[in-house]
Amino acid sequence: MKKTHAYSYWKIVWQQFKKNKIGCAALVIIAIFVICGIYAPILASSKPIFLVYDGEIYFPLFRHLFYRGFFTKRLDIFFNIMMFATPVMVVTMLSLRRGRKAAMVTILSAVIALFLYLSFATPKDPAKDAALSAARQHIIQEQLIVSDRDPLLEPFPIYEDWDFNLQHMNEYAKINMLIRYRLRKEQHHRLQKYYDGNNSDGFVIQTLWQVAKENDENQIKRLEAKLQGKEGVYVKAFMQMPFLAEEYQKKPTERKRKRLEKIRIIVGEYESTIAKISFIKDRRKWLECENAKILHLTMPLLKNFHWEDDAGGEQAINSIVKWWDLTRINRKDLVAGLIFGIRISLVVGLLAVAAQLSIGIPIGSMAGYYGGKTDILVNRMLEIWEAMPTFFMLLMVVAIVQSKSIFLVISVLGIFGWTGYSRFIRGEFLKQRSLPYVDACHAMGFGDRRIVFSHILPNAIPPILTIIPFSIMAAITSEAGLSFIGLGEEGSCSWGVLMDEGRSAFPGESYLLWPPALMLTTLLIAIALVGDAFRDALDPKMRK
Repeated sequence: MKKTHAYSYWKIVWQQFKKNKIGCAALVIIAIFVICGIYAPILASSKPIFLVYDGEIYFPLFRHLFYRGFFTKRLDIFFNIMMFATPVMVVTMLSLRRGRKAAMVTILSAVIALFLYLSFATPKDPAKDAALSAARQHIIQEQLIVSDRDPLLEPFPIYEDWDFNLQHMNEYAKINMLIRYRLRKEQHHRLQKYYDGNNSDGFVIQTLWQVAKENDENQIKRLEAKLQGKEGVYVKAFMQMPFLAEEYQKKPTERKRKRLEKIRIIVGEYESTIAKISFIKDRRKWLECENAKILHLTMPLLKNFHWEDDAGGEQAINSIVKWWDLTRINRKDLVAGLIFGIRISLVVGLLAVAAQLSIGIPIGSMAGYYGGKTDILVNRMLEIWEAMPTFFMLLMVVAIVQSKSIFLVISVLGIFGWTGYSRFIRGEFLKQRSLPYVDACHAMGFGDRRIVFSHILPNAIPPILTIIPFSIMAAITSEAGLSFIGLGEEGSCSWGVLMDEGRSAFPGESYLLWPPALMLTTLLIAIALVGDAFRDALDPKMRK
């Protein structure tokens, strides 16, 4: 006898959805955007994923994932937690047959609790060691202690040298310096293939590595020029100082004091200048030598810049490099900004729609279930609320509160965008409440709350799901539009902010405008196609 397979409602919907090839392709594109958004640090960051330094294994990127000195936006902290929670959630969904919902609620609760703790706890810098910092400060303070002796008879302070700094650095501080030096040097050599040293306007194009190198060289030249012709004076003063100090100690006079002060100033300035030159040279020598100790360096997959890092860009460089190496008008890397901008679009779309659903569904359910005066009152309120355009309310609220927070945008989108859901759910409740199963619930003595949330709402939700993708589109578009006109969150990498930067630099740097616009358009089209395919999958008339 041939076995028959029983399918649940959502399995039937999924089978129908898979028949729409365009919808499936769009769903894959959205999945790629989501994965790129969650795992953005793996794709673009200035911290290595893995390396071996001096025989020890280090994971700098993972040590900095929850450090708010590096990921300054709390939004990034949340997504960094999701980097670890997402695989756990996927495994839970695939492996558990019973208790799946409870497990998912537990995981999400743990994610939210960890996010709140990491967001408001005192950040700890992996590159700083409290004990080493305290020891360094103690040594410096000891040199500042004033004794009972005459200051002219005290020995000169120990000038800070590079070895002293190294002794009070932990390994991650050293690694950060070495990686920054290596990445800037590699960027310099990579950009050399684009130019021969000058751009079309005759200005020398300098990378961050060149600027740092020239700054060190110029500083050494200034210090050496300060020493020029003073070596003989220094040697003479150095030889005289012990005898003058001894004479002054035996019989202090004003004349001897002034002469000793003059000699000490000459010796101190000369030795201080020599120490500064040695510090710069020793640091550069250390950077060159220690880089050879870094092995198996594994950087993020796409870009070696965090979206907040200075990439050393300028219009002169942007005009000759390929789009992959473009930088924004604030000198930050464009590709890294595009990747991290996915996070903002996802959060705006999902949280705004969640806020709209949490407001619209209860109000629409109440109006549709009770009807009568309640329904009339809710409808009049909806008519008034719908008369306030969401985008213009966004402009007004931002102007009034003088804040450009992304969460303010999400709140306004949720408060003024719920009316569509309320009307849909009201219509479904008006249809469902007259069906026999609702009469059976009343006959069994069920209360209104149980009937609404346990029986009618589950049957009224599926039609509502068809408009969720389009609401997500509207929320993302509203945030991007607000940012595009300059009212987005400052210091953000939102695609709207990136497009605004391209617009402000137009036409000189118009090539900064199309990458975020293209990514935004691709995501919106994919969401629209998935929404259309999902609507067809829910329609029984479309099933064969």
